[in-house]
Amino acid sequence: MVIENNPVQNPVVKTNSEVVIIGGGPMGFAVSEIIEKNLNEYYLWFPDTLSYRKWRKEKLIKINQYEFIVPKNIKFVTGYDFFKDKSLIIIFALPSRQFEEIVEMIFENLNPENQYDFRFNYKRFFKFP
Repeated sequence: MVIENNPVQNPVVKTNSEVVIIGGGPMGFAVSEIIEKNLNEYYLWFPDTLSYRKWRKEKLIKINQYEFIVPKNIKFVTGYDFFKDKSLIIIFALPSRQFEEIVEMIFENLNPENQYDFRFNYKRFFKFP
């Protein structure tokens, strides 16, 4: 059996919708690192303006024990008005404690004239004694 060593090239996603990751925590940045090579531009949405203001100009972000290099093709955004003006592919990367409230607020701000595609990444961490 011969196995060829051909690297798989990641295609650039072509869509009329823009991509937004919901959640500016470790999971949001982890998802960002996964998709950044496949998109020309995308958004990372912060539920709180404090984190948005703190990190919007940073090139290296440290959250707990994690470090993330901010890709050049990402734009940081915040505020629920962001969801009204465009068709979006929405990737949720939120902790369970924020999930319900934020999803409800986003749904209240969607424009029925736009198209939306939802991806849910539900996470729950357990602490063991």
